[in-house]
Parts: sequence; C-alpha cells; structure tokens
Amino acid sequence: MHILIDIVHAADVNFYKKAIARIKKRHRITVIVRSRGDLVEFAKKELSIPVRVVGRHYLSRIGKLYGVFHRVGCLIFEWFRDPYDLITSFGGFYAGIAGKILGVKSVLFYDNYEYRTCFYLCQKSASKFIIPSELEITGKNVESFYGFKELAYLHSFEPQEEVLETYQLKKKSYIFIRHVAGISIDYWKQDVDSVLTALVYFLNSKHYPIIASIEKGASGINLFTDKQILKQTTSEIHSLMYFSKCTISSGETVAREASLLGVPTLYIGKRYSRMNRELISSKILRWASEGEAVSILQEILNTQKTEEMPMPSLKWEDTTEVILRNLNLT
Repeated sequence: MHILIDIVHAADVNFYKKAIARIKKRHRITVIVRSRGDLVEFAKKELSIPVRVVGRHYLSRIGKLYGVFHRVGCLIFEWFRDPYDLITSFGGFYAGIAGKILGVKSVLFYDNYEYRTCFYLCQKSASKFIIPSELEITGKNVESFYGFKELAYLHSFEPQEEVLETYQLKKKSYIFIRHVAGISIDYWKQDVDSVLTALVYFLNSKHYPIIASIEKGASGINLFTDKQILKQTTSEIHSLMYFSKCTISSGETVAREASLLGVPTLYIGKRYSRMNRELISSKILRWASEGEAVSILQEILNTQKTEEMPMPSLKWEDTTEVILRNLNLT
C-alpha cells in the first residue's frame, strides 16, 4: 500500500513516529508537513523517512480559511502526482475532505472535542474516525479506544538520564515550563502572562532552576534567560519533563504528557477539555485559575517526594497499536 500521512502540528510527529517505523517495513509512506514554527526541522530530525513540506500555517482567520482550501487542493494534487491508497491525519480534516473527493479511504484521529468545527469536519469527512473513549461520542464511522493520543509515544516510556548532564540539571530539583503561543484556534489570544509571571517570580524567589520550552510567537519570553530556554522542539523534552520536580504548562498536550509520565503538573491554560477529566480527578494534573496558581504550586512543591513517581501510562492502551489496528496494518 501507499499511505499518505498529513502532519499539521508538532505533536503529530510524535503521534505517528513509532507507527511509521513499523509501517515502512511493509508499505510505502509519504509524509507531508506544513511550515509552522520549527515543525519542519523537528519532523525531519525525528522521523525515520524523508518528509516533504507542503503549505504553511496562517495566523489570521481569513488566512486560516484560505489555508483549508489550499491544503485540500494540495492533498488532491498529491494523489494525481503519486496516487495513494490510504490517507491519515491527526485532526487534519483536510485529509478527510480530500479522501471524499478522491474516493480514497481516510482514517482520522482526534481528541479535541472542544474545537467543535474541526471535530465535526473530521467526523463527517473521515471513512473512519478514531477517538478516545473519554469523549463519549458515538457514530457510524466512529471507533473509540481507552487511552490518550500522547500514549502513542509515551506508553512504556524510557527516560534518558543523559539529558540531565546535557542541561546541567539534577533530578527532581528543577521546574519544567511549557508556554504556547496564542496563534492557533485552540489558544486564540489566550492571555496567561500575569499568572505565568507570578509563578516565575515565585520560583525565582525560591531559587528553583527553570528549563522552559517556549513556542515561537509566545509572549512572556522576557521572563526567562537565554540559558533557561530550549532552543528548539526536541525529543529530549519528555525526559526533561520526567525528571522535573514539577511541570507547568499553558498548553494541554504537555500538561497531559507530564501527567501521564507521573509528574505533578500544573495546567494554567484557560480552555477546558474532556480529555483532562480523569487526570484532574486523580490530582496528578492540577488546573489553576490565576488567583490560586501560586498556592497550588506551593502545595505541589511542599508535598512531592524527591524520587521519580511511577508512570501511570500502562493503565491505558498503547496508542501506536490503536493506530496500526485502525489502519488495518497490524
């Protein structure tokens, strides 16, 4: 088979990474990515096959609308250029629409129920629509699994201690911070600068080392020194999270990743997601409003033990197996 994988976010690289390594042994794969931040460089570095750059990420609402038609057109052109038998994407409804027009089977994965437009378009356009059971959505083309998208790469995760030496850090002595830009629909103009400022000032007053992953275009970058900021998206990020004393994130993906690694996590983003319910109820993921963020962080730091916490990830399905099963490639 010839399989086309459309990657539109950095998290999609991790989502498909293990599956690609297994699929390429028996099938031909084409991976296309859109230009967004350091996504292209990250994909080229992490994936075990060449990638092609098609299209880009638009910032304005008009640009995003144009981007939909442009990307669908690009996916159709890809089929005429080199016909594919199956198209798949995570949250990329463009692939579903192109598949419908071409009569090609599409398998779409998604977990963002709160982004209703994208969720609806994925469900309506996909031949198969695969979602976590936590969303409690049914439909004739819908199949669910017990788990999280993040477990496509974090199930049975093995942290690499060498990263501590690389960044001159000690286990459970530093704080990992992820701050996203308010440029995607999910975080459109999200403003968490004041709460992030309060948290960073508190950590500095307590002399906690900080390592920060800042998305290109995010505000508040002046809160951190050059030494504290990771220079690019890297696969080391999960080991850095795992060995941290606490992870603070304004984006949901990293908040869930850290929680699934067993790391006490403070989520300071403003959007609610069904996918966080089980993690929040277990209290490994804490969601804080602006007024209570510092006090919750103090509570986390005062109660957490210094050794690594057990990873809860084995409780759920290995999402890579879910991907292969639903692509009928097991």
